[in-house]
Amino acid sequence: MSTKDRIASILEQDPGKVISGAALARELKISRTAVWKHMQVLMEEGYPVKAVPNKGYVLEETTDRLSEALIRNRLKCPSFSRIVHVHKSLDSTNETGKMLARDGEAHGTLVVADEQVQGKGRRGKTFFSPSGKGIYMSILLRPDIVPEEALHLTIQAAVAVTDVLEELFPADERSAIQIKWVNDVYIHERKVAGILTEAAMEMESGKMDYVVVGIGVNVVGEISDLPESIRSTAGFLSEHLRKVPSRNELIAAIANRLEELITNEEFTRTIQRYAAKSYLTGKTVQLMQNGGIRRGIVAGIDEKGRLVMNYEDGSRGVVHSGEVELLKDGKVNK
Repeated sequence: MSTKDRIASILEQDPGKVISGAALARELKISRTAVWKHMQVLMEEGYPVKAVPNKGYVLEETTDRLSEALIRNRLKCPSFSRIVHVHKSLDSTNETGKMLARDGEAHGTLVVADEQVQGKGRRGKTFFSPSGKGIYMSILLRPDIVPEEALHLTIQAAVAVTDVLEELFPADERSAIQIKWVNDVYIHERKVAGILTEAAMEMESGKMDYVVVGIGVNVVGEISDLPESIRSTAGFLSEHLRKVPSRNELIAAIANRLEELITNEEFTRTIQRYAAKSYLTGKTVQLMQNGGIRRGIVAGIDEKGRLVMNYEDGSRGVVHSGEVELLKDGKVNK
């Protein structure tokens, strides 16, 4: 751990308490001037520390400002690079992640933004990404997989998000957290998170060169904050919790959990848990695929993460990709 990160770690042990530069210098065995220089770097990175004249330094207790140091100090994912890029505003964290991938950035690099001007959803849709309201993060992965296995990462990301969110809820309320195939997370019938996975293939090997997993979570807000077009279907985490953890904590927790699933959990187990959380199973839906529209009832999710459909014409099939909309009273639920 670098000296700068060690300073951040010390401050995080007691937020709100003033710690003198002399005390930090003694503990770290460096000069007070060196402490001051590291503090300046932390402040420039957006780390929520303040200098208290003639007393020392204090970590703000209630801040939710995104911080490279606060995120990195919470990362416990040994196979990830621990490189964190925090931006005040980006067009899209996924676009930045892909650019870093092409420049050779390492596996596990994390890109985070306070807002996205052109947040990306599936099939050209946008993801509402206002400043200070949510988590907008992308993780650059370099997995040793073939293109057919890329869907696994979307599924693992969805399960990682639900695992982290479930830890915030009492056990008897966790069943309200569900996954809408293939990449949305719902709480009490409202979308609070979305996942967009983009990738590039290495032609010679036939394997993936890189995968960028984008994750967006609506953290703090009210329905009135949302665009009118999604007010009936979207929501915020804060609607369901008295106290919402900081975005820094949640970002690190999601990255940690995703790395753990990729590294340590058999996909057969992950897909079982994914299927058990399915929001659509047993519901009537409309499937838009290859320019056509079909309706039917979702029978479940198979072992490869495909949607299993019982169509209204009596046939049965599996769906690899497509757009699925829930139907209520014969109409698409908007």
